[in-house]
Amino acid sequence: MKNNIVLLLLIVLACNSEEHEKKPKIISFIANPDSITSGQSTMLSWDVSGAETIFIDNNIGIVSGTLKTVTPAFTTIYKLKASNKAGIDSAITTVIVNSNPTNYIGIAQKYPGDLKIEEDADVIFTEMFEEATISNMMTYWNQKTTVSSNIVFDKSVPSGSLGSQSLQLKTIDDGTNANENTFIYKQLNPDITDSIFVRYYIKYDNTTAYHHSGVYVGGKNPPSPTAGQKSGVKPLGNVEFHVGTEITGAARQNPADYSKFGFYNYWMGMHPYTTGPNAGSYYGNEFINNSTANNISLTSWHCIEMMIKLNSPVSASNGELKLWVDGVQIFHLGYMFPVGTWSEAFFTEGSGIPFEGFQWRNDPALNLNYIWLKNFNDNNNANHIGSIFFDHLVIAKKYIGPISK
Repeated sequence: MKNNIVLLLLIVLACNSEEHEKKPKIISFIANPDSITSGQSTMLSWDVSGAETIFIDNNIGIVSGTLKTVTPAFTTIYKLKASNKAGIDSAITTVIVNSNPTNYIGIAQKYPGDLKIEEDADVIFTEMFEEATISNMMTYWNQKTTVSSNIVFDKSVPSGSLGSQSLQLKTIDDGTNANENTFIYKQLNPDITDSIFVRYYIKYDNTTAYHHSGVYVGGKNPPSPTAGQKSGVKPLGNVEFHVGTEITGAARQNPADYSKFGFYNYWMGMHPYTTGPNAGSYYGNEFINNSTANNISLTSWHCIEMMIKLNSPVSASNGELKLWVDGVQIFHLGYMFPVGTWSEAFFTEGSGIPFEGFQWRNDPALNLNYIWLKNFNDNNNANHIGSIFFDHLVIAKKYIGPISK
């Protein structure tokens, strides 16, 4: 009888012990650094309580301790699983692997001065602005604004150019859209259904507060030969998206010698303003990091290049975006990278959570099909004249790079 009572007590104690055992808890799981150059290593570290087994995927397996050195060949999402008899907890961290800038061999390397670059099999369109007249130039474009004196050629050209002129777009702050919004626009036909690289040279001036002035690439469904994008409204995923490259820093508010340059984007997954006078509105989303290479001189020529990769399938958020300034990569954004924090319409790289990626579209009929060179200014003194200069525009299927000398 006593033996039975002892056995029963042992069973009860065992059951109570299992019932009160808690599943493990992952307190932290990070990579330091979380952004590396190809060939470099980083350290994964974790703080876990109550685990019997700790496992990391991507061919790492069961680990002990709190540290693991890894050398991923490409951007990788690592998942850590902590388990015991009561359950499993999991967490992820992303390591961004950037291509070594010295490994970028652009199309332009094969064509010094961009001479005959238009003949390359991977080039879609070029515009060197060397036509005799603006009318001749417009045979390659679909639309321009109506004040002809605001669209002219200028003798300034970037270093390495074999040409003798560039395009100047002027604005006059007089309260009229005709003078404050100057642009040329081209429909890309046929649609581009995967990725596009757009390289151009740009020069501003240091006497103007710029509003939205730069180069804009995107898609419309149906494709359109006329420019237009609805401000303050999130676009539908079967209608349009818009990637802007423009002044994003000091010179947006006041004239400046130097200013940040970056993205200003509209797409179906963009974030709204939640406070202030713009609360509930969707104005272009911007991206911020600690790079200084995109703090450009407003009075010098700069080589800008963007890469847009469409999401495929259209239900995924695996679209990507890159930006180079004078051959230096400033941004690379995609699914689950980089790590950062959203604050209203601004995503700042650093601590936080992985970027969600770009679902540019939810309909395969929406593709890349336009480019828009624009100078729009309305924040200056009355009758102020503001200018932008453009040159050596190349659109291609692969990285182009700066002019080869």
